[in-house]
Parts: sequence; C-alpha cells; structure tokens
Amino acid sequence: AQASENVSAAVLSNLPSGVLLFDPAGLVRQANDAAKSILGYASPFGLHARDLFRGVARVRMAPGEADSPAEALLDAVEQALRKGAAFRRVEADYLSPAGERRVLGITLSPVRTAAGDTLGAACLVSDLTEITTLARQVRLRENLAALGELPAGIAHEFKHSLATIPGYPQLRTPHPHPDTPPPFPPTTPVEPSPPPPP
Repeated sequence: AQASENVSAAVLSNLPSGVLLFDPAGLVRQANDAAKSILGYASPFGLHARDLFRGVARVRMAPGEADSPAEALLDAVEQALRKGAAFRRVEADYLSPAGERRVLGITLSPVRTAAGDTLGAACLVSDLTEITTLARQVRLRENLAALGELPAGIAHEFKHSLATIPGYPQLRTPHPHPDTPPPFPPTTPVEPSPPPPP
C-alpha cells in the first residue's frame, strides 16, 4: 500500500496540470505543485473554493458559450460535491494573487468511495493563457485578412459600375435616320500653309 501511495504522489507531483481535492465542505485537502503554481498560492490547503477562486472574473461553462459571472464556477463546485455532477472544459478568466492574468481550463469530477459515499470533488486546472492568446491572434489575423479583401471587392464592384456609365449617353442619344444630315458638318483636315518665299 505504501508503494502505491508513493507512485500516486509521484504522478501527482509531476503532472503539468494542477490537481486539487475539495472535501465535502468545499475546502482544499490536496493540491499538487502545478496547482499551486497555476493558481499562484504557496499553500492552498484549507482554503474554501470561494477563496481559492476569488480571482475569477468571468466563466464560460462550455466552449463558445457566453460569459457567466464568477459565481457559476462556485455553483459547479457545489454541484460536484452535493449532486455528483461533473463539469468539463470550463474556462475562467483569472487574476492570481500576484496580479497575473490567466485563462484557466477547469474540470470538476465527484470523488466517491467504492461504497458510493462522497469524499469530495477533484478539480483539474490547466493554464490555457498561451493557447487562448494564440487563438485570439489567429482570429484577429483572419478578421484583418477578410477586412483587406473587403475594399478590394468594393473597388471591383465600383469599377464595374463605372464601366457602364459611358454607355448610358449612347442609349439616350437617338440614332439618326440615314437621310438626316449630321448635326455638325464633318471636319476636314486643314493643310499647312506653304512657307513664305525667301
């Protein structure tokens, strides 16, 4: 049993994602080093979920969903503890105690004994800040590229519209009857005068 606990501790301490365990009262009972680093707490043990996630400003309960208030995350922790609900791919805009802005990816799962008794809720926390920043930059580039295509399309349509304008006067000018003389006599080229004699 001791060897199994050592392996579990080694796995938890080497994971790049944060792992937290909330007890049934919502207090942190375990936290690996990654969780401490991502959340910015030297020792989160004994903190309640509302204190741990105090820096959460906005939450998206599913990808592409509209922002929800920070309380939505606390409700999710409560539902995981009380009702055994699981939440995956929750995103939270987070400000660490040191003032660092981060985007967190959070998964919550109930933890039960073999008999079905609730031990608490496991919380997996990932730092999605870099990925989110890159995704925003890609979207911005795509929007700018589309914006660059818009003036080109407008210019093409404008040029196409202008090209038809010279044809309108011809449509409005009546075609003369073959027997009708032209309105102006035809012009004849003027011959240059000869140079004066020397």
